[in-house]
Amino acid sequence: MGFLRQRGISTFWGISIILMEVTVVLFVFYILYFFWIENPTPTSNILIIRTFRSDVVRIPGSVDTTGWVPFSSDDLGISFYYPSTYSLNEDSIAYGTSEGQLIELTFDGERQFSLSAFTLLPSEIENARIDKVFTRLTGINPSVYQSYEEKVNGHPAVVYRQVPGDQPQDHIYFMNDSYFFESVFNTTSTPILSTVRFTQ
Repeated sequence: MGFLRQRGISTFWGISIILMEVTVVLFVFYILYFFWIENPTPTSNILIIRTFRSDVVRIPGSVDTTGWVPFSSDDLGISFYYPSTYSLNEDSIAYGTSEGQLIELTFDGERQFSLSAFTLLPSEIENARIDKVFTRLTGINPSVYQSYEEKVNGHPAVVYRQVPGDQPQDHIYFMNDSYFFESVFNTTSTPILSTVRFTQ
């Protein structure tokens, strides 16, 4: 009888330990989900599979620019076309401690397109590494982000998906000989990006 009673106690504690372990695992997954997926941070992307959904946006090979307005900046060495219904504004912008220029297109007061430009350092011009410039400007190693390669007028570009979930925020980064460019990357911006040309 004592043996049966002892075995029953051992079974009870064994089941209790298993239940506690399952509870801890579920709790940890809940914490990861709530704090890193529902409320993501740049580093949380390390624990998220870096696979884009099927809605990857691409820059079209060409678009109909009939009636569009040309924009050109000799300082930035860049030009593009945009719809005549958009209003264009230029302003200064800061990215950390680096100052840059902002080109913004709006329609009825709503931003439709933006292009930020930051001066490259001499060493960055020689190496032409988008990830290195991104790290300098933001202080974040972009390897924590989901990413894929693109091209802007034949020049290498990278799209970083900076927020996982149902409504990710994609940004595209590319360079010419003197500047590092950033733009929000979506179906509104890609037609304009397809008209981008480098003038230097």
